[in-house]
Amino acid sequence: MEQANGKVFVASKKATIIGAGLAGCECALQLAHNGFEVTLYEQKPAVFSTAHTNPNFAELVCSNSLGRYEENTANGMLIKECLKYNSHLLRIAQKCDMSNKTHLNVDRTRFSEMVTKEIEDNPNIEIILSSVDRLPRCENLIVATGPLTGGAFYDDLCKKIGADMIALSDATSPIISAESVDKSAFQVDTNGDLLLPLTDVEFEDLVKMLVSARTIEHHGELPDLGIIQCIPIENVAKTDIGHLQNVRLANKTIRLRCENLGQSAYSVVGFMTHISQGGQRSIIRALRGLENAKFIRYGRVHRNTFVNAPKVMDKHFSTKDRMYIIGQLSGVDCYVPVISTGIIASRAVIERAQGKTPDLFAQGTMIRGFQDYITTPSQNFSPMVADFALIKKA
Repeated sequence: MEQANGKVFVASKKATIIGAGLAGCECALQLAHNGFEVTLYEQKPAVFSTAHTNPNFAELVCSNSLGRYEENTANGMLIKECLKYNSHLLRIAQKCDMSNKTHLNVDRTRFSEMVTKEIEDNPNIEIILSSVDRLPRCENLIVATGPLTGGAFYDDLCKKIGADMIALSDATSPIISAESVDKSAFQVDTNGDLLLPLTDVEFEDLVKMLVSARTIEHHGELPDLGIIQCIPIENVAKTDIGHLQNVRLANKTIRLRCENLGQSAYSVVGFMTHISQGGQRSIIRALRGLENAKFIRYGRVHRNTFVNAPKVMDKHFSTKDRMYIIGQLSGVDCYVPVISTGIIASRAVIERAQGKTPDLFAQGTMIRGFQDYITTPSQNFSPMVADFALIKKA
C-alpha cells in the first residue's frame, strides 16, 4: 500500500470532482467507466463566471477549435495520445467535428450538450448543481474549478496548498453573425474558413486602430498570460508587428472560422482583445466585407488563475495529501492539454485504489511532458501549451 504524509493510505472507489469543465468532465467519465462512484459539483446554471454563458458542461469559452489535428504537430500528437487512453471528450469532439481537414473545429454548443448528456446518463455519476465554498473532507478530491476560481473557495484553496496562486490576464475573441458578413469580399479555403487578405494600406490602418483603441481592464494591473497566441491583438500590434503580420494574421489575412454546423456564426480568429465594445465595432466594421458586422459575442477580458504547480504538486497532479488539481488551474493551457490532465489524474486515482504506486506515462510522450513540466522548479512558472519542447528522449 502507498503512504501519504507518513500514513498508510487506503484509497476508496469514490471520488469528488469540483467543476464540470473539460478536465472535470473527462476525469469524471474516466473514473465512472472504471467503476468509481463520482460526485460532480458544478455551480452553473445558478452562478456564471464572467467568461461563461452556456449552462451545459464542458463549455468551450475562447474558441471552438481544439487545435491542429495532424500527428506531426504537438497538439495533434497529444490528441492521438489522449484517444489512445480512451478520452471521452475527444471522442465526442470527433462527432462534433465540422469536417475540417487540419484542425479539430467543433460545433461548441452541440459539443457541450453531448458531454452534458453523457455525464447525466452515467449511473455512476451524481451531479450536484451548487457552488462550493470550502474544500470537502473526502478521499480522491479533484479540483477542476478553472482559471476563474474565486471567492471563499479560492481563499480556502490557498490555505490548503500553502502557496500563493498566480493570476494573469487572458482574453477571448469576438463572434459575429454569418448573415452580417459580405462573403463576396472573402476567399474560402479548403477548411471552409473565410479569408480576407489585407492590402498594405488596410493592414497599416488596422494597426493604427488597434494601437489607439481604448481598452478596458476588469482585473486591475494583471500581466498578460505570456503565451503569444493568447496575448490581446492590440498588445501584439504595439510590441511585435512582425508576429502580427506573419503569424497572428498570417500574411496579413483576416480569418473567419465557422462556429457551428448551422454556419450561423463566425469567430474572428486571432482577435483576442481587451478593447472596449465600441472600439471592437469600429475596428471590425472598418474591414472590407464586415461593414455591417453584428456581434454575437464581444471579445473580453478574463482572469487566468493557476497554482504554482512545482511547489505543490507531483507528476500525477496531486498534492502531498492527495488532493488533485487539474485543468487550467494546474498550469496547463489550451483545450487538449486541459483534457489530458483529467486522464492523468484519473489514472493515478484508479491505480492508487488498486493499491499500486501510479505509473508515469511513457518518456517521449506529450502527456509525460506535461507531467515533467508541472514538477520542474521555475522562478516564473506559467501555463504551458502542447509543444515538442516538452518531450524528453526515452
